[in-house]
Amino acid sequence: MTQSTPSNEPSSSSYTRAMAAASREARWGFLFSIAIALFFWGAIFLLEGADRVAGLPLWFWWAMLGGYLLSLVAVWGFNRLHASDPDFDRAVEALKKEAQ
Repeated sequence: MTQSTPSNEPSSSSYTRAMAAASREARWGFLFSIAIALFFWGAIFLLEGADRVAGLPLWFWWAMLGGYLLSLVAVWGFNRLHASDPDFDRAVEALKKEAQ
């Protein structure tokens, strides 16, 4: 016998959607971390012999400050465009109810 759930209560499909959203966000986070690491090491490699600014090598300014600013922009953009707020608690409770 199949039980119908009220429209305001999540079902196993809401848990599946929540997990899919979490997986998608984890992939984006991993890609952002790779991009920031490549930027950091690229700045060091490409600007290795460059002049000094305020007593520090130019690669330091690009890698440290530029990498920090890049990470801020990446996190802001990710939260603006891709982040979601799935209700895992309700989804898990719905799965428990379905299992009974």
